[in-house]
Amino acid sequence: MGKELEKDEVSLKEETTGEAEAGGAFNGYMRIFRYGSSKEYSMQACATACALGSGIGMTLVNLVFGQFVTLIVDYTNDRTDAAAFRNGAGRLSLYFFVIGLARFIFAYGYSTLFTLAAYRITRNIRRLYLKAGLSQDISFFDMGSSGSIAMQAASNGRRIQHGVSEKLGLVVQGISAFISAFVLAFVTHWKLTLICCCIAPATVLVIGITATIDASIETKILKIQAQAGTFAESVLSSSRTVHAFGLRSRLIGEYGKYLQASRKLGNKKGALYGFMFSAEYSIIFAGFGLCFWQGVGMIASREIKDPGDVFTVLMSVIVAATSLTSIAPYFMDFTRAASAASELFQVMDRSSAIDPFEDSGEKPKTTAGSLDFDKVSFAYPTRPVAQVLKEFSLHIPAGKTTALVGASGSGKSTIIGLLERWYNPLSGQVKLDGKPIESLNLKWLRQQVRLVQQEPILFAGTVAENIAYGLVDTPWDNESQEKK
Repeated sequence: MGKELEKDEVSLKEETTGEAEAGGAFNGYMRIFRYGSSKEYSMQACATACALGSGIGMTLVNLVFGQFVTLIVDYTNDRTDAAAFRNGAGRLSLYFFVIGLARFIFAYGYSTLFTLAAYRITRNIRRLYLKAGLSQDISFFDMGSSGSIAMQAASNGRRIQHGVSEKLGLVVQGISAFISAFVLAFVTHWKLTLICCCIAPATVLVIGITATIDASIETKILKIQAQAGTFAESVLSSSRTVHAFGLRSRLIGEYGKYLQASRKLGNKKGALYGFMFSAEYSIIFAGFGLCFWQGVGMIASREIKDPGDVFTVLMSVIVAATSLTSIAPYFMDFTRAASAASELFQVMDRSSAIDPFEDSGEKPKTTAGSLDFDKVSFAYPTRPVAQVLKEFSLHIPAGKTTALVGASGSGKSTIIGLLERWYNPLSGQVKLDGKPIESLNLKWLRQQVRLVQQEPILFAGTVAENIAYGLVDTPWDNESQEKK
């Protein structure tokens, strides 16, 4: 077991430094949306429109606020009477109410629609991933490189869902607010806006660099967690052996190595986040000071007539800058979703050497049951240098009861595995009634073989339900539950 653990660690290092750097975490993000239908695309289109409207509403508040400031200044300087002040204040207050109501409707719309679409897209990906996982040959599971299929579908599915749900709407809203705020600011006073807009490119630069680094680190962490989950699952499923040989402390220590590797990468992310947020807020508050300083100077020189224009520009620049800052954490969710999707897509794109869903192959109408192993050589993928069978030949006539007797590791179970086509031999052929089993339909072949293991594995449910699973696609499939 110790040698196998060492091999796991070697494969872990190779995968975390190879595939993660080669692909790039964002390569799979846009592919996520390919698994939606026209209904999901319609939901996302409506949600995007709502998010854009909500972002524009954030900007319009600045325009109304600037007019409020001008109205108050004019009233305090006796430039307008009390009646006009009350009418103007009532009108602007109504604008605030209408904008708030519209934003409520838009925000509810995009969050609901994006979430529903995300649920449906994630469901489709999980279904196809499960099908791809079940279509893999047994050697894929022996290697355990991608972790448990169920664990990956659950954990990575959640990450994908979080990356394409309402957080996507918040980002669209933030981008809409960013663009519309700058448009309003330039229309109000282009010169002051031009002075203050240095906030945006500096913020984008910081986010872009840190998000790229975070994507690479997150991909490595996901792979380590998948390996750790597979290791823990294998240990728990072999609990009798673990207790019998007193391996608890040793295996806990080996599991701790995975956690330690993940923790080291997590420490790097902590330092990265600290730099990102500190740099962002430093840039924003420096921009605030610059805008106030220039705005007051322009009012003093009569370059700006309405004091409200300064606040409109200032608040618009603040909205634009903070919109980028507010969406920065969501890019971390996007990187996690992209990394998780890449993990699932690797399995979905993998071509299985032995696909049980493949419908090709011969389906003989009758089966006598004659078996032949013709100079078969085989070694397990996890131990390619240890050959279990070497030019093994055996003939079992039809209808004859045959027992395979031998020491542990002599190849008894391997012969059954080759007969079931769990694996393909390195050389030689396995024949049923004189026909190579590779030429037979795989599903048909396995339906001809009845296997009772020493320790049977039951699915969740009753014994009757487990038996009923084996009746699928048989003449008894359509029988009543009582007959089954």
